[in-house]
Amino acid sequence: MTAEKAAARPLARVHTIWEIVLHIAATQELVIRRLQGDSTPLSPEQDWPSVADTGEEEWLSSLTALKRSYSELCQALSQVSDSLLDRAILPEHSSLYVTLHGLVQHNLYHAGQIALLKKA
Repeated sequence: MTAEKAAARPLARVHTIWEIVLHIAATQELVIRRLQGDSTPLSPEQDWPSVADTGEEEWLSSLTALKRSYSELCQALSQVSDSLLDRAILPEHSSLYVTLHGLVQHNLYHAGQIALLKKA
């Protein structure tokens, strides 16, 4: 996919594919931080980063950030014992199990949005 297509807004008031990619990466990074004990929520700007420069190099950088956040999440999870799945990821948060299922559901939801936007 080109940067131009990723930045396109074929439907009014709907996030672009690029914005969704950045949002997924930010959410994965949030879960990594929670695994590390940081309960700081995402700010609105972190949750849905804006796309200022829509060049090909920036698009490739965004895809790299998405892949990197996924890889770092997998690495962090490989260090977690299965016995911790039923424990809260942080005090007053969901269990690690529920958090991870939520992340999978979140990413699949947005993958569906991306598929629809590619057709629009």
